[in-house]
Formats: sequence, C-alpha cells, structure tokens
Amino acid sequence: PTLWEVLHEATYLMSPPLCMSLPPHVCVVLSHADLRILRERVTMLQSVVQSYNQLREGLLDADVQLFQSKLQSVDNLVSLGTQGITWNSPEFSEFIVKCRAAILNELATPLQVVHSHTRSIRTIVQAWSQAPNVDIFKGAIECRLEDLDKAHMRTLESLQRSLPLSMESIIAHVN
Repeated sequence: PTLWEVLHEATYLMSPPLCMSLPPHVCVVLSHADLRILRERVTMLQSVVQSYNQLREGLLDADVQLFQSKLQSVDNLVSLGTQGITWNSPEFSEFIVKCRAAILNELATPLQVVHSHTRSIRTIVQAWSQAPNVDIFKGAIECRLEDLDKAHMRTLESLQRSLPLSMESIIAHVN
C-alpha cells in the first residue's frame, strides 16, 4: 500500500463508529498530515514520473545519444527534488511544474518533431524508390537505414542547437 492509502485507512480506523486507538507514532504522523494535499501531491508526482518513464522507454539509441545532455539535465533537476523537497515543502508545486516543463520542452516536443521528420523522410525516400521513372537514381534512392539514421542524428543535433529553452536556464531559474 502507498503512504496515502495507509494514512487514509488509519484516519478511517480512528473515526467513529470504530474509534480504534492506534500506535502513538501513527497519531503523530496523522496530526501533521493533510490527506487532501498529500493525495494531490502524490497524484502530481505520479503523473510526472509516468510521463518521464514512458518517454525514456520509447527512446531509440540514436535519441539517447543525441539527447544525452538534456536527459542528464532532467535527471539532475529530479535529483534536486529528491534531496531537498518533502511533501510539506512550499516549493513542491513549483518543482513539479519545472519538471513537467523540462520533460515537455526539453525532451517530448523535440523528440516528436524529430520522429515526425524522420517518418516524412522515410515516406519520401520509399516513394522515390518505388517510382518507375527514376531508374537512374535507383541505387542512390534505395533506402539505407544507416543513411536515414545519420540524417535523423543530424536533424536531432540541429534541433538541439536551435531550442530556445535549455535545461541550464531552467535550473538557473530554480536556483
């Protein structure tokens, strides 16, 4: 069970009609916990973690190589949160917003653009290779995946250089 579930169950057990007595340390924790806020924060954090994990699982090897510094920056931001932010920290919501922005702006959106461009390139090259009137280009047009992967890498590198918002600027904003 999650912390929220345990605290919720303990509150239920202490309330009428049960009115059970619980160990003193449970009562101390409950006296300092606002279950509504805790539940909201757990949900917010789960959403961020799920988004990031899904994004990481869908990365290609080329993506990992090209976005290595961005991935490291997001990991560093998350690490800052695990070291200094608690459920009761006033900056908890701000931290979640910064993590969401970093994941979306630094990783998810650029990856979607690159993957979309790569699909378009593959579609065009495939159409060219099947066209009957381009026999003189047949050897050059046949789709070599390694050449497309190199083009994918160059597109990713170009996109990384042109992104207006960097993780460094987000982290500088946090500090």
